[in-house]
Amino acid sequence: ASAKAPARTALAMLLLREGKTEEAREALEQAAAADPAFDLPHSILSAIHLSRKDTAAAEASALRASELAG
Repeated sequence: ASAKAPARTALAMLLLREGKTEEAREALEQAAAADPAFDLPHSILSAIHLSRKDTAAAEASALRASELAG
């Protein structure tokens, strides 16, 4: 597991609080790539997709988070 994944996820959460959704999405994608077994980035990505009315992407991210969480 990469230490970058939790750091990128924390950064994304701060960016979301500042309303920087696109930057947060990018940080979460980087977190997911850094540690493919880390479920939290996928869970947060699901919420971002849902807020953009992209239900297919939201469902896919939620499903991936659920699979990883076991």
